[in-house]
Amino acid sequence: MMHDRIDTCPEATDASLLDNQRDREGAAWFADAVVPPILMSMAPSDTRISPEAVEMTAAFLVGDAETYARRYAGCYWPGGLAGATLGIGYDLGYVTSAMNATDWEGVLDGEWIHKLVSGLGLRGDPGGPALAAFFADAGLSIPWDQAMMVHRERVIPRWTGLVERALPNTGMLSSHQLGALVSLAMSRGVQFASIGDRYVEMRKIAQHMRDRRFDRIPGEIAAMTRLCRDTPGLKSRRQMEAALFATGID
Repeated sequence: MMHDRIDTCPEATDASLLDNQRDREGAAWFADAVVPPILMSMAPSDTRISPEAVEMTAAFLVGDAETYARRYAGCYWPGGLAGATLGIGYDLGYVTSAMNATDWEGVLDGEWIHKLVSGLGLRGDPGGPALAAFFADAGLSIPWDQAMMVHRERVIPRWTGLVERALPNTGMLSSHQLGALVSLAMSRGVQFASIGDRYVEMRKIAQHMRDRRFDRIPGEIAAMTRLCRDTPGLKSRRQMEAALFATGID
């Protein structure tokens, strides 16, 4: 399979970052389908997606290291249905106490991990922005390297495991291809069997995976831009995911 280097750094405009930061389809699916009660395994995968895919998922949410340090190293509220958010788009409104403790172990001290519990499950206005401001004023700050470590080593393996358990033949994919599907799932949820017109392309991806017709998957990802007419940042994300997947096709 080809494994070419491609541009995985979307233009980090305010609008494009907000489109992705406020996108809670994947997070809401996770909170409803995985967390209460445990309906699906959250076991992390040992499979690595490509560094380019990791870089891309972070860039959609916080831009590059410089942008992150300037605007997102503390705690912030993206708006909409988001909760208090830290690191690389880590939304406290959509994680469990166990995830919070495990994900930030070794990065934040025990006192801070305990403080973050007050933000768990709290979404939207006024709680989200008020709590984000409180944490920021209290001095919460996470350096880029540590934020990326949590994203790369703890968050992404959880989503990779969800994708691998939801779709057949993922072991036949390149790390670029699997990374594109992980990025898609983080944005839209692992909704490859959901009914309705909104999920037509997701169901087709599952069928193509069963049929091993991997060449058809970039087109399905790109076709999802029909859902992004009012969110150009998400449109760009679908286009870049499609391009990343296509680099792994012979």
